[in-house]
Amino acid sequence: MSHLHSYLRRSTLPLLVVICLAALSFSYVFAEDSARPLAATTVLGAPDAAVNGKFAVGSASVGSKALTVTGVIDFLGAGTVHNYFTQGAGNNMQITTNVDEANTIGDASRSQWKLVMGSNLDWFSIRRSPAGGTYNEDALFFVEGSTGNVGIATVDTANGATIAFTPLARLHVETPSGDAVYGNTTDSNGSGVYGFASATTGYGTGVRGLTYSTSGSGVAGESFSTAGAGVFGQSWGNYGVVGRSYSTNGRGVYGEAAATTGDNTGVFGLSNSTDGVGVFGRASATTGFNYGVFGWSDAPSGSGVYYLGGLAGTGTKSAVVETQDYGWRLLYAVESPQNWFEDFGRATLAAGEAVVPIEPIFAQTVNLALPYHVFLTALDGFCSLYVTEQTASSFTVRAQEGPDCEIAFHYRIIAPRLDYEDLRLKPAQDPQEVAASMPPAPPDLPSP
Repeated sequence: MSHLHSYLRRSTLPLLVVICLAALSFSYVFAEDSARPLAATTVLGAPDAAVNGKFAVGSASVGSKALTVTGVIDFLGAGTVHNYFTQGAGNNMQITTNVDEANTIGDASRSQWKLVMGSNLDWFSIRRSPAGGTYNEDALFFVEGSTGNVGIATVDTANGATIAFTPLARLHVETPSGDAVYGNTTDSNGSGVYGFASATTGYGTGVRGLTYSTSGSGVAGESFSTAGAGVFGQSWGNYGVVGRSYSTNGRGVYGEAAATTGDNTGVFGLSNSTDGVGVFGRASATTGFNYGVFGWSDAPSGSGVYYLGGLAGTGTKSAVVETQDYGWRLLYAVESPQNWFEDFGRATLAAGEAVVPIEPIFAQTVNLALPYHVFLTALDGFCSLYVTEQTASSFTVRAQEGPDCEIAFHYRIIAPRLDYEDLRLKPAQDPQEVAASMPPAPPDLPSP
C-alpha cells in the first residue's frame, strides 16, 4: 500500500502542477484589473476564427487577411476619453482622437481631431472640431485625389461629410478673416513671398493677386527696409509687373510712399535700354479726361511725377490748381523752341544806374557764357532803361536820362539751360509709332 501511495504521489504531481499553472494562466489572461498586458495564444472571436493562422475580431469571418476587425478599434485613455480607429460610412479610414464614449458624436468640451483617408469621398483630410461648442468638424488640411490639389482652410464639413471646398490650384489657402498667406523673412536678402514663372514663352505669372473688394488690393507689398522693395517684379520678356483694373474708378497699379520724411518713392521705373521706357502709361480712350500716367503730391515742395530724364507728351503740360470760387483749374506751361531757364527780380536805379547780381544758384543751372536775355519794366515813373555790361555774375541797368533817374524796376533774365544749349526744335518720333512699338497689352487673365 505504501508503494502504491508513493506511486500515486509521484505520478499525479506533474498533473497537479499543470492544472495549477493552467488555472493561474487563465486567471492572469482574463483578469480585469491586471496591471500587466494581455498575453494569450488562444483564438479570439468566433469559434471558427482560426484558419491557417489568421485571426478575426468581432463577428467577421477570417477571410485571407492576417487580422480582420469588425467595428471600432478603441484605445482607451484616462476617464471616458477614447481614441478610435475605424472605417467610415464612405469606405474611408478614419482615426479620431479625444472622443468621449458617452457621446457618440463627440465631446464639445474638448478639441477633437480626425484623420480621414477616403475612397469615394476622394479626400485625404485632417479635420478638427474646436472645443467649447457644439461638435462640428472643420477641415483644415486636405488633398483632392482626382486633381492632387492641396487645400488649407477652415471649411465646415459637419460630421464626416464631404468637404464643401474645391481647391483651384496646386495650393489653395482660404480664410474668412485675417491673412490667407503671410510670408516673413529675417534674411537681409530674403523674400517674404517669392514667385517665379520659369516658362520662356506665353503669359506666365510669378505672383498673381486678385481682389473683388472695392477697397482691397490684389497684391499689397510692404517693405520696412530703407533699401527694400514692397513689390519687385522682373521679367525677361515683356512685363516685370502688370497691373489691371476693370473698375471705372480703379487703378491698375497704385504706388504709395507713406513715410512723411526721407527720399521715398511711390512708384519707380527704370530702363537701361537705349530705346526703353522706365514707366509707360497710355490712356487708349479717345474721349473723356483720362490719364496715361497720373501723379499727385500733397507736399508744397513735392512732385506728383518726378523725372530724371526728358519728359515729352502729345498733350498739354498743366498744373492742376484749386481756386476759391471756381473749383479746380488747369494752368498750362509755356513752350519754347529752345531749352531756356528764367528768373525774375526787382532792383532800383541809384544815380541812373544799377548793377544787378545774378542769383548764384540760378547761375549754376544755365550757361551764362552764351548770350542771355534781360527784359526790364520801369515802376512808378518813366525812364528809358537799357542793359549793358552783361557778365556771368551780373548785368548793369542804366537810364537814358542819366543820374537824375532813380526809379525801381522789374527784370526777367532768360538763359540757355546748362548742357542743353544746342537743343532747338529737335526732330521727334511719331507718337502713334512709339505706341505701336510698345509691348502688346497683356491678355485678359483667367477668372479664379
